[in-house]
Amino acid sequence: MDRPRVVVSACLLGEPVRFDGGHCRNRWVTQTFAEHVDLIPVCPEMEMGMGSPRPTLRLVDQRLVESKSGQDWTGQMDQVSQRLMDSFGEVHGFILKRKSPSCGIERVPNSKTGRGLFADAVACSFPDLPMEDDGRLNDLGLRDRFVTRVFAHHRLSQQLERGPAALMDFHRDHKLQLMAHDERMYRQLGRLVGQGPITADTLQDYARGFRACLAQPLSNKRQANVLYHALGFFKKSLDPSARRAVADAIESYRQARLPFAAPISMLRMALQQRPVDWLNRQTFMAPYPGAFSMREFLA
Repeated sequence: MDRPRVVVSACLLGEPVRFDGGHCRNRWVTQTFAEHVDLIPVCPEMEMGMGSPRPTLRLVDQRLVESKSGQDWTGQMDQVSQRLMDSFGEVHGFILKRKSPSCGIERVPNSKTGRGLFADAVACSFPDLPMEDDGRLNDLGLRDRFVTRVFAHHRLSQQLERGPAALMDFHRDHKLQLMAHDERMYRQLGRLVGQGPITADTLQDYARGFRACLAQPLSNKRQANVLYHALGFFKKSLDPSARRAVADAIESYRQARLPFAAPISMLRMALQQRPVDWLNRQTFMAPYPGAFSMREFLA
C-alpha cells in the first residue's frame, strides 16, 4: 500500500451523520492530512441502523441507552464494533469524535474506561495503534506524535510486505525514533534482528515489538538523549560555538525551558548544511512528509 490508512469518524469528514443530522467537519483532517493518507469513514450509530437525525445516546453503567426512552443499544453496538474491526484490514491509526458515548477516547461520562464502546473495541483490537480524537489533535505536539506514529506503522506494513529482506536496514533507519520511546525495547529489537537468519517468524516478532515500542510515551529526557546522540555526528563538522548553541538548546528542552522545535530545527539546519548519510536516513529527523510539517511550531 502506497499511503497510510486511517479510520476517521465520518462526521469529522463532513458526512451528515450526527444525532442532529449535521456534521462537524475537521479542516485539518479533510484538507491537509487527507492529502497524504487514505481516510476510512466510520459511524457505528449509522451502522446500527439508527439513521440521522436520531435519539441521543448515553452510557449508563457501561450500557449504551437512549437518553429519553432508555432503549438499550449495547448488544447492537458490540456486534457492529466487532464487524467493523474485522472489516478494516490493515490500518495505521484512528481519529474519533471526542466525548461521544461510542467514539470518545477519554473522559466519556459514565464510562469505566473513560472511552466510548466503539473506542473500547478499537483499543482491544488494535492496542498499539495510535488513536486520537479531534479535540486532542488541536494540540500540535499531540498531532505531531500521532502523525509520526501513523507513518511509522505504515512503513512497518511496507516492510512486512517485502518480507525479511532489508529488516536490518529498516531497524537501522528507525534507531533514533525507537530510542526516543524506549531504548531498552530498541536494543531488544536489535538483538532480534542480529541473532541469526531473519525468518518470517522473526519478522512477526519484530513487528510486535516495534508496535509496542512506539506505544511507549515520549518524554523530554528521552528525546533530549536522542538529540544529543544526533549532535554527536557533527563533532568535527560544526565549530565549537555552534555545537554549544545546539547543546544548550537541547539541555533547555530537557529542562522544559525551550520547545522541542528549537533543538530539532537547529539539528535539521545543520544536517542540510553538512549532510550526514546515516542521519539523513533516520526517521526521527523527518518522520512524515515535510509538506505538512508541524515540528517548527512544537512546544
